[in-house]
Amino acid sequence: MTKTFVHTPPLVIAPQAPAVGVSRVTAVNRGPDIPASTSVTLGQQAANVLTYSPGTVAANATGQVAEPDALSSLMSDNVRAASLTGQFKGLAAALLGRLQADGGNYSLSIPSARAAAVDGIAAPQGPARADNAISLRITTASGAQVTVTLESNEKGLGVQIDVGDAKLSEAERNAIAGLSKSFQEAVDGLAAVPPKLALGALAKFDSGVLAAVSLQASVGAEGPDRVSFNFQADAGQRSLTVKTVAGSAQISVDASNPAQFGSAQQQSAAIANYLSRFDSAQKRGEGDANLMALFKSGFADLHKSYGDWAPQGKTTTRLGLPADVHRTLLSGLADFSASINQTPIASNPLQPRELDSFSYETSQNTRASGSPRLDLAISQQQQSSLAASYHRALTPGQQLNLTTDPETQNYAFHQIRDNSHNQTDIAYADGELAKASFTESSTMSTRVSKFIKGKLVDQSSITPTTQTRTQDLMTLLRAADLKAPLEDTRTPRDQIEAALIRKQEDLAQAVARLRGE
Repeated sequence: MTKTFVHTPPLVIAPQAPAVGVSRVTAVNRGPDIPASTSVTLGQQAANVLTYSPGTVAANATGQVAEPDALSSLMSDNVRAASLTGQFKGLAAALLGRLQADGGNYSLSIPSARAAAVDGIAAPQGPARADNAISLRITTASGAQVTVTLESNEKGLGVQIDVGDAKLSEAERNAIAGLSKSFQEAVDGLAAVPPKLALGALAKFDSGVLAAVSLQASVGAEGPDRVSFNFQADAGQRSLTVKTVAGSAQISVDASNPAQFGSAQQQSAAIANYLSRFDSAQKRGEGDANLMALFKSGFADLHKSYGDWAPQGKTTTRLGLPADVHRTLLSGLADFSASINQTPIASNPLQPRELDSFSYETSQNTRASGSPRLDLAISQQQQSSLAASYHRALTPGQQLNLTTDPETQNYAFHQIRDNSHNQTDIAYADGELAKASFTESSTMSTRVSKFIKGKLVDQSSITPTTQTRTQDLMTLLRAADLKAPLEDTRTPRDQIEAALIRKQEDLAQAVARLRGE
């Protein structure tokens, strides 16, 4: 469905050939605190038509003026592009640039050659493009609501800036303009085929001026590439929902507790480990590769959107250990929950209850109690589960063609159920780290039912005994020998601090390897 952007009665402008953009119509009768409203439609004929040529400024009887600008020129060029990437090229950043300079409402649409075909001139042949819409919504710390929208469909290209009745301050306009690069990167990713995510930078906004940022999008041709997104971020939370033809994915990150963040190196190792786990789950459960790729990208983006911790070489406890050494023993990530669920498919018409399905969930939860410098206690738990089922040919390389004919019913039906859980426990006593342990357990279950000509001929289940392992992390801490640099009286102080920081990073890497990260 094509949206019509209207803020003031539009001034209708008929383009020359080739079309020339017109983008600014400023109402002169407005109060000093009300921002300018602009509403321009190009390429349509009307009884009261205003025309102009480049370099001229025209005015109508009501005192409204129209002048070409870079944004309308950009759109006039982009509307001719055959791909969504070309249509939205540079447009997101240009809109925020205009908002920074003007601060008011704005709306502009330019018709495609198909929509503008008149007077017996045939429109270009080919499939009609599906509606594509991307909206950036921003809430300022003062409560102002700003929405910036880009749209493309078979009728043309449209943009809108909506600030309502708010009058944005210079600081607010500058903070919003600071998102130009990240907004354009996000739009470029969403406009790609297949769509890609590049959302993490959008969450790195000036939280002193802006309170929240969100991005909603629906892009892609009707078919396997059709994707919708909903991304939300504020000072403490990140969330993402992705929906495709194959299924959906949800990710939520609680970034409100910086005290549990690890170093940048520690976080990168943890993210890489999770992405590897996701790949393993997708392969084992034969999940949809495109949906999993979006899930992985979203997971990485959201965890790259908050801060990290820099290990210190100055602040130590009485025994000489860094005061926050326990951070090196945790995952380094903010708490989160994430899931991916494919739409079940009944691919066997003779056995409709045998569904091809894939569902994966993972989460982290951290609890802390006590005083940070006295009796701090931390428990961090991570869980994951996989439930999947799929049909496979009995012979490798053979193509399945399941129909209601029993002669085609030669296949194996796989059912997967996996679960894993790990826990890290840390405890301080009298301000010193006294306990640090890691425990992990996992179970993997597979059931395979084999059918020949529709008759069950074999059924096997492989359920290994739950495996559990426990590691005393204090052993790794002692092996790291963090006190050694402090006992070196011959080395300059700055070099001692650098050496201690390196040792902490090495300890974090050792713990990550132990945890499988």
